[in-house]
Amino acid sequence: MRPFTFRFITLVCVGFMVINLNCHAQSTPSRGARSRIPSGTKVDRDVVYQKVGDRELHLDFYRPSTDQVVPLVIWVHGGGWKSGSKNGGGPSLSLLPKGFAVASVEYRLSGEAIFPAALSDCKAAVSFLRKHAKRYQIDLDRIGAWGSSAGGHLVAMLGTTGDVDTVEVHPISRCRGIASINCGTVNSLF
Repeated sequence: MRPFTFRFITLVCVGFMVINLNCHAQSTPSRGARSRIPSGTKVDRDVVYQKVGDRELHLDFYRPSTDQVVPLVIWVHGGGWKSGSKNGGGPSLSLLPKGFAVASVEYRLSGEAIFPAALSDCKAAVSFLRKHAKRYQIDLDRIGAWGSSAGGHLVAMLGTTGDVDTVEVHPISRCRGIASINCGTVNSLF
């Protein structure tokens, strides 16, 4: 791993730990969810990133107001794999004023599809965002993922299954490193 990439991932991990001191943030939209979006943020809601049969999977993309390429954090909501929503962006929206873009992804819940469908959906979202990095002005060398509860599990799986052919079906979704953060505890895998 390049020294810059390692330092960046470490910095992001520490930043998430500090930001996540209050780990009880809701992953579903609250009454004030839209008011947490900084003025000038570019928002693309319900972008279709994959179609499974007749089912469209969506993500919401939030981008700070700048013409520069920016680092991206992919937010994966919690909900015990059976509930939850991409709506509201979770605590990851707090990174917008710091110059990060945020993609909040929808995945198929356990009542709709069995494992590893949710993981496959998250990998499809990563693949879609990497493929469309130029369109969304994403820095391909600075993409991270953050999730709470079940979303944290899916993020950990994103980082640890990159070389597992049975779940790696999306061509450009491989992750170089992950940080699974829950209530101030950091488990880093590099």
